[in-house]
Amino acid sequence: MKAKEQKPWTVERTVGHLVEIRVNRLDSTDEVKRFYDAIVKLGSTTPDAVFLVDLRTPVIFAQPVASAVIELMTKANRVRKKTAILLAGEHAVFSMQLARLVKQVGDPKRQTFTDPNELLEWLTDSLTEPETKRAKTFIGAYKGLSSAS
Repeated sequence: MKAKEQKPWTVERTVGHLVEIRVNRLDSTDEVKRFYDAIVKLGSTTPDAVFLVDLRTPVIFAQPVASAVIELMTKANRVRKKTAILLAGEHAVFSMQLARLVKQVGDPKRQTFTDPNELLEWLTDSLTEPETKRAKTFIGAYKGLSSAS
């Protein structure tokens, strides 16, 4: 499925307090606002929410969108316990942009990863066994993005 045919993003909870977020694109600040509203809505109804964000589909954010994403990350702190962001190692420019944005927000409870195993290890103390199993499934669905979104 082509990028424009995919949903721009998804925010879902399937098991426990694991909130699965997949981003294909954020084209405008209005899109970031809709994305933020979905995150807050689900995060605020999920006690001790743990956000697992799949950002392996590379997109370079325009400066206004990048600024809106920084604001989103800062505001979303109040509705989650921890956030793990998975990036694709082969997309260096995008990965560096996201790492810079995460560093700019300055929250030790939010980390970026290119290795899914390191990400899962970092989340170990925050997930139950069923949540860990679901996180592995969610991460593994990357190549089947069109059917998973």
